[in-house]
Amino acid sequence: MAQDDAKRAKAKIVYPEIAEEDKPLYANGILVNHTPWDFAIHFSHLVAPVIARPNSAGEIEIKAKKVTAISIPATLVRGFISALQINLERYEKAYGKIETPKSERPK
Repeated sequence: MAQDDAKRAKAKIVYPEIAEEDKPLYANGILVNHTPWDFAIHFSHLVAPVIARPNSAGEIEIKAKKVTAISIPATLVRGFISALQINLERYEKAYGKIETPKSERPK
């Protein structure tokens, strides 16, 4: 009987509460790559240099500071994208559409 009850039991995930001492991290740069098994999301913080001098190639280098990297199994990626999409829709409904500045659009 106990085995039958275990087969019918539903799992409930209990997420930890966010405590006051939990400091949010800020990232304004994201790099994503993958292996056959998982996806890695690398978060970084980009700050424009105070004094911008071009290098020998005529480029201004902006160094990104690593914030953190998260790896998730490939089986969770669609759920992660769905959760982001749902929250983006809620955000835009409450605050208006997010527009990417034309000069900042990736090529």
